[in-house]
Amino acid sequence: MMVRCPECARMVPEDTGYCPRCGAALVTPLRLSWLAHLFWACPICGHEEALVHRQPFIGEPRLACRACGTSWRFDADARTLTAHDPSRQPVGGPRPVEELLALLPPPLSGRPLAAPGLLLLPGERCLVRADGARMLAPRQSVQHARPIGRVALLPGIYERVAHDPLGPRPAALGVVARGPFFVTDRRAVFMGNRRQVEIALARLADVEVDEGYLLLHRAARTDTFGFARESAVRIRAAVLAIRAEATADQEELADEEGAEPAADTVDEIAARRALGRARADEADARRAPYE
Repeated sequence: MMVRCPECARMVPEDTGYCPRCGAALVTPLRLSWLAHLFWACPICGHEEALVHRQPFIGEPRLACRACGTSWRFDADARTLTAHDPSRQPVGGPRPVEELLALLPPPLSGRPLAAPGLLLLPGERCLVRADGARMLAPRQSVQHARPIGRVALLPGIYERVAHDPLGPRPAALGVVARGPFFVTDRRAVFMGNRRQVEIALARLADVEVDEGYLLLHRAARTDTFGFARESAVRIRAAVLAIRAEATADQEELADEEGAEPAADTVDEIAARRALGRARADEADARRAPYE
């Protein structure tokens, strides 16, 4: 597999581990601040609030949960986290990051949520609501630009490690509007104070998280959103789950429509067609004296 060097942008084999042109390492170790973006809930108590990155004056930095007070010490070499109770006593041994991520609750509860100010269509349900969202300056589609200087923590989730000459990083974009962000079973809607955006889920080309910001890719435009109280990683996972469920429903409906109808269904269809023809003949008879 070929990867792009974050320093000089040369495409090199991933197995080499370094760039033969500039010597930069292709494998970037995880950072504690990046993990704060991945853990949108506490793996111990399940409280759905992103973990915080705490840097004390004395001691090493840790991840912490505001609800239960549990903190984690990160070992970058082993890619493990060790939990500590509020009294700073270890709780169990070190556990891999991937194992703790698997303990997070599902990103989507499936319960319809209130959507104040949003006019829902008949049968439409609001499944994600994020108050206090902010929309950044829109850009032309950057889905295929392959930004330089970013590394993938997980598929579709990236962090920056170097300057990107192809365009500004999300954190450098200006805020153009603030307001609530909703995701229904049909669309994503941002109702800002100065700008509103509505995107049908079927028109989304991809959904990414870059530097903790949500990127919604369309054919010719990329919309970037930041959240103060929600995790962009959780919202991305919810959007993908909703879109996958909608796609499965459409495929099931298409299979049902393509199947051969039963005998009673054929009789019902014939009866409806006969009734329609009778009504059309009656309407023609009523219009005849006036023609």
